[in-house]
Amino acid sequence: MAPGGSRTGVVRGPGPAHPAEVMAVTARCLGDKHKVYSPPYSRNWSIGCRGTSHEGSGEYDNWGGPVGPWSLYLQQLRDRLGDAALRHIGY
Repeated sequence: MAPGGSRTGVVRGPGPAHPAEVMAVTARCLGDKHKVYSPPYSRNWSIGCRGTSHEGSGEYDNWGGPVGPWSLYLQQLRDRLGDAALRHIGY
């Protein structure tokens, strides 16, 4: 995003101008406005996102805070092969 720019993320439910986003998840996103809507009989989530505001009928989990692990791949590698495997690939 350019300095001073604005970015808005939207996850919507059904409507005339757009299809339904069903069971959608946004995670670790950053923007000015964050909108998550859930259609009837389904849920959409925002997990660990940050911004100046949020709205909508969706689920907000850990708004403005970090969530872990930062990399699912690195965590699974560590669980399977240990810290040495992470050091071997430069982490």
